[in-house]
Amino acid sequence: IMNYASKQDMIDQYGEVALIEVTDRAEPPAGVIDDAVLEKELTNASAYIDSFISRRYALPLAVLPPALKTPCMAIAFYGLLRGRHRDE
Repeated sequence: IMNYASKQDMIDQYGEVALIEVTDRAEPPAGVIDDAVLEKELTNASAYIDSFISRRYALPLAVLPPALKTPCMAIAFYGLLRGRHRDE
């Protein structure tokens, strides 16, 4: 799976502080973006998008449409928020 958004895209969109808050799950907190947590959500979001576009287009896409970046980031960020606290 090719991700439709990158870590840098997420930083540009949401900010480093927000991404640290939603990805840093270490005890005690490490104070940095957890790349593995972020990458997992970007991959999940890209796979979710692929499940819809595969009905119409052959995957992998030869050219990545820029229009897929924003929904990928939104879906990934939602996944990060959902996974942050089990009681939320």
